[in-house]
Amino acid sequence: MTTNKNIPNYELLALCIGELGGENIDREDAYYKMFEKSPDQYSWRTKHIPDIKKCDASLNSAEHKHELVERSSTWGLSLTAKGMRKYLELKSKDDSSDLKIGGKPSVIPDWQEEIFNRILKSDTFINWQKNKQEENAWTDIYDCYLDLKIKPNVNDTKLVEFIKRLTKSTNKFEKYQQIDQFFEQVINNLKRSKS
Repeated sequence: MTTNKNIPNYELLALCIGELGGENIDREDAYYKMFEKSPDQYSWRTKHIPDIKKCDASLNSAEHKHELVERSSTWGLSLTAKGMRKYLELKSKDDSSDLKIGGKPSVIPDWQEEIFNRILKSDTFINWQKNKQEENAWTDIYDCYLDLKIKPNVNDTKLVEFIKRLTKSTNKFEKYQQIDQFFEQVINNLKRSKS
């Protein structure tokens, strides 16, 4: 779906963050959604790919000038109360969107879906599903490395933060809810192995 170019960039960012759930949305997911809605406005001049500088300018305006968005973590963006009001106002004008007001997003970012599908097919997950024992879930960073495609030198704290971020998506989609309990046990194992 493309959006009319006359919507101000800071409002488009608020709309995109709202459609993705409104809270602690990864900046890259919000930027990609902006590009999907208005590719001509948010792409490079010579290539049809997202232009991060244009998206950063929208964030700067939405965050500092209009106070619609705030940073909820290093990469996370959330709507402020003012931003949520603006989102609801925009939603009432835009019937073509895929999110019901007050509902959950009906799409999942491709990169997350790729990870979840890899996990569902992994030997570790399949073995864990048989009896759901913690020792059958991932127990350290190296266990997580192949299925999550993370760097092996990532620390436990960042890995736990990343898994918690993924969990926000798994519990929104019935297809992936079975991964929730697995992730919960993985987080417990990582915390235990750290101490």
